[in-house]
Amino acid sequence: MEGRRDGAGENGSTWITWITWITWITWSITETVVMARVFVVDGHPLFRAGVRQVVGDAVDLEMAGEATTGEEAVVAPRDGHVVADVVLMDLLLPGCSGIEATRAIVAETSTGPDAPRVLFVSGSAEDDAVVAALRAGARGYMVKGAPGEELVRGVRTVAQGGAVFSASVADRLGGYFSAVQELPVGAAFPDLTEREREVLDLVARGLSNRRIARELVLSEKTVRNHVSRVFAKLRVADRHTGGTRHRARLLSAAGRWWRAVRPPPPCRSRPRLPSRT
Repeated sequence: MEGRRDGAGENGSTWITWITWITWITWSITETVVMARVFVVDGHPLFRAGVRQVVGDAVDLEMAGEATTGEEAVVAPRDGHVVADVVLMDLLLPGCSGIEATRAIVAETSTGPDAPRVLFVSGSAEDDAVVAALRAGARGYMVKGAPGEELVRGVRTVAQGGAVFSASVADRLGGYFSAVQELPVGAAFPDLTEREREVLDLVARGLSNRRIARELVLSEKTVRNHVSRVFAKLRVADRHTGGTRHRARLLSAAGRWWRAVRPPPPCRSRPRLPSRT
């Protein structure tokens, strides 16, 4: 009996030792693993300071660097001075705009899982600005003034490959992108015939010539001829560029349609100036 108590004591001590080691290892991993490195690009020192504080309070985020101009935002990742997972980009920057900087960052970095993802954080939430940011390659658009917790959630979502929008932006985008569905495709491609627009739509969806032929009940040779004429009219060289041009024109036409039909903003009464006597 005594021996069993000693054995039980040794076993208990061993388990305590293992639990202690596992707890220490888990704590160490939790403390050292960083989920996302954040690069903030903004011309306002107070905003950058606020981002530093918010990121510093999150255990799974860290600051990768800061930039105040669009040129700095492009050069820093290119030269390897900054390695970031998420770029917080302002719209209006000294030098080139946030849209131009985003387009350059997306074009110059790889498309793999380690490529930086751009999240706009701006004081402007105009429809054209939001859509221009998305067309440049941004993964989301948030309005300045959101609570720090919301910004952290946005960074985490974008770092994991998702997209995020402020509530006000999301509400307006719902109406904007519904225009793409309601807009006649001919308004975006007036130079194409109805059949050519059907072929282009299927090309943009990633279908092969054989699949398109089955969908439209045509021969593959006829489809190839349609594709060649479409590419010649759009002045593109391949299917990828043709699909990109298709989406860009639809968005542009939808934007014109939405600006024409959306309800006007509510009137804001101006304060009456005192009359001079």
